[in-house]
Amino acid sequence: MFMSNMKQMYSDKEKTQKAYPKVWLPVGTVYFNKDDITDEINLYFEGVWERCLQGEVPVGVKEGDTDFGTAWVALGAKTHKLIESELPNITGRLSGVLTYGSNAGGHFSASRENYINGATGTTNNWSTINYTFGGDGSHNNIQPSRTLYAWLRTS
Repeated sequence: MFMSNMKQMYSDKEKTQKAYPKVWLPVGTVYFNKDDITDEINLYFEGVWERCLQGEVPVGVKEGDTDFGTAWVALGAKTHKLIESELPNITGRLSGVLTYGSNAGGHFSASRENYINGATGTTNNWSTINYTFGGDGSHNNIQPSRTLYAWLRTS
């Protein structure tokens, strides 16, 4: 049963209770509405109702799927900070703005050091190129959404 504007329809509590008997829905039913009808929910429906899915998105159960195979399981996060194993592989040449032996700005910086080769006793040059990219922050995981109020019949 769908009613587009239940608040208006049920604005007079006494008249409503006479004209519209409460709707019976089974325990476990989730009801959505664009209006906050928290104070009126028990006028409309039999049973006990609690707000649910606050800040969460419903997903259909898919039997046999390890993530989506069970009902009423909380999954995911609003934001997520990627770890190294989740980053894409990046290959190619190392090129960009290069500063040598300086603290000047750029994408890359280089330093050169001398080291002594323990096997031969000769002095060799060693160059190190350091690079940094990314802001080390969390990213948004929110799919395109529309917010609604939701209630769960608990008894």
